[in-house]
Amino acid sequence: MDTRSEEDVMGLQPPPELATLANIVFSWPLVDEVVLHQAGSRWISFAVTAARVSATATTHAARTVTRNDGEGVRAFDGDWQDTARSCAWSPLSHLARAHPTSK
Repeated sequence: MDTRSEEDVMGLQPPPELATLANIVFSWPLVDEVVLHQAGSRWISFAVTAARVSATATTHAARTVTRNDGEGVRAFDGDWQDTARSCAWSPLSHLARAHPTSK
């Protein structure tokens, strides 16, 4: 999680007069960067949590497969492996890995 406070994250908002003038030349985004940063931090936090929960689930699934046997366990393992392969690349997993607190 980002340890900076709201005061540490400065928004880049020109004075209204300059923004109006800038809009003549190019479209200046009217965005509150502090709110945008907070939303991004929440998504990163969610991604890190989701990655941790996923790793825990994978550990328990592997434990279930190694400690049990039978047709149902093999079916579960096959389904788990198929799901893991289809979800190997996801924006959340990459976001979680890219964030410094997840390392």
